[in-house]
Amino acid sequence: MGTSHPDAGVIARYRAALDRWEQTPAGLPTSSLSGSGAIKAAEDAAAEVFGVRHALLVPSGTVAISVAMEALGVGPGTSVVMPSLDWTATYVVAGCLGADRLVADVDVATATIDPDDVAAVGRADTKAVVVTHPHGVPADVDAVRAALPGVPIIEDASQSAGMRLPDGRAAGSTGDIGILSLGSSKLLSTDGGGLALTNDHDLLQRMVAVSQHPLRQRRALVAEVTDRCAIRRPHPMSAILLLDALHRLPTARDLDAASRAAVRRQLPRAVAVPLGTRSGPRELVRGSDALPAPPSLGLSPAGLLPIGGPTCDGVARKADWLAPQLFLAGLAATGTMA
Repeated sequence: MGTSHPDAGVIARYRAALDRWEQTPAGLPTSSLSGSGAIKAAEDAAAEVFGVRHALLVPSGTVAISVAMEALGVGPGTSVVMPSLDWTATYVVAGCLGADRLVADVDVATATIDPDDVAAVGRADTKAVVVTHPHGVPADVDAVRAALPGVPIIEDASQSAGMRLPDGRAAGSTGDIGILSLGSSKLLSTDGGGLALTNDHDLLQRMVAVSQHPLRQRRALVAEVTDRCAIRRPHPMSAILLLDALHRLPTARDLDAASRAAVRRQLPRAVAVPLGTRSGPRELVRGSDALPAPPSLGLSPAGLLPIGGPTCDGVARKADWLAPQLFLAGLAATGTMA
């Protein structure tokens, strides 16, 4: 077969990961039912790399978002605040859980969620705020937390694995729950998989309860064991690939530094157009002449889409303008959510 096979690179990487795992001392055999072997090793290694107490491996980033929201009590009669510029999984998952989706606009200088708008759209029934670090650009998690005191933060570091925030903490470690997609385009990739990170043991148990096999739930001493969510346990190969990817993450981060720096340089140029008159605490732009008409976007190569539906009543969100500008700027998809 050799290098002529279209999947030669993938096969070589999988073999290297298996070889690394074979040379790693292990206790119990790997089992997705109990979370033992490579799964436990991968979760322990991820917790160490991100500087948190607990990590939970799940089948995808979308599942990680769902597990995090469910653990925080998101469901009918509740709401979730999320950025207006993001991959759509957050919006879809919150809707599937029956929650109201409160879309906060973004800061055009960083493409990150605007804390002032978070304060404006948040409600008494808000169970979580989703904060995303797009393409290695850090969102101000502390400012968002201050905007809605007492409301848990789900921190999406899918596009920023390995990044350190200004205070030295790892992206993904500052929220009540951090989540990562491990899709094929990520710096930290298992070609499909997801991680949930937390320092809260109670939140870990809740996430185990809504995602893992009953055997693992019993081992984790979950109070009410259920079998309704056993299909969301991880595949063992995902754990083996994650162990290898974590080992290679510093190199990948260094190699990607130039690309991330280019994104930061492009953002100010991409948004260097007058935004018209600001109106009210949400800083929405009003008037048909305030913004250039956005082109048909499709799937942005920047991996970011305006979410929450089209604008209406003459109100245009900054995200509806910023997304096509990023598209036109030709920003590379260095870590898109999938």
